[in-house]
Amino acid sequence: MSGAFGRPASPVLRGLWAAVCLAAWLTACSGLTERRPSAPLALEELAAAAAAREVLAKFDARNPGLFAVKGLGSFSVWQANTAQRARIAWVGKPPDKLRLLLRDISGVPIATLANDGTWFYLDAHSERRFYRKAASDATLQRLLAVAISAEEIVCLLTGRIPLRPFQTALLQPDPAGAGEVVRLWDSRGRLVEKIYLDPEGQGGVRRIEMFDNGQTLLYGVDFSGSLNVSGYLFPAELSVFSAAQTVFRLQIERCWVNPELTVEIFRLSQGEERP
Repeated sequence: MSGAFGRPASPVLRGLWAAVCLAAWLTACSGLTERRPSAPLALEELAAAAAAREVLAKFDARNPGLFAVKGLGSFSVWQANTAQRARIAWVGKPPDKLRLLLRDISGVPIATLANDGTWFYLDAHSERRFYRKAASDATLQRLLAVAISAEEIVCLLTGRIPLRPFQTALLQPDPAGAGEVVRLWDSRGRLVEKIYLDPEGQGGVRRIEMFDNGQTLLYGVDFSGSLNVSGYLFPAELSVFSAAQTVFRLQIERCWVNPELTVEIFRLSQGEERP
């Protein structure tokens, strides 16, 4: 694993980090809707639907027996074309329990976020501000201006593919000519997700894209490389992007599988000792 992390964050840069943490609290997406007809599948689509079910079944079987994960890595975030670099540590337990700690490259804590399945917590250390929201209402829209949920992050960090609720799935050629794509539509015929398969045919995924009920792209994830830890496979690098730009990039350097975790680690309280 490689990556340069630049100089320690100055007060101005820490201010940018704080702005990133607190920005886009009420941002929403809109755009044109991509729909498929609600009529029964055509004959040629039946084979594509069967092939999609086979692919999705393989996703369900990824990393069996992995119940929790702990990791360390490097983290870069972009806002207004300015990149900030940090160190990141995390623990996660499916389906949605998560704790992330960001430190600048000199080791000073920037922010901690946690999700215990009921509450979503954000402790902005540099600003000494604490937030708590109902987990059902929380995504990283509030932290990094991208609408990715704690459950989806845990899915990614455990080497799995997050799937939006869907009714119809079809495996189709990638219009760009690079392999195949699994497209998912909801019960109203609205596109909710695209999963781009590895064109080398090794059963891997090179990209996913999530949509707001067929509207504008909510976010996408590019996958690069892989890590094998005790027989479990993890992506070596995740690049999360919006319609406008790359939002953040995570390089996974170390992972520990099935660590002992208590529910208290996924909770934060105002006034508790900061790391």
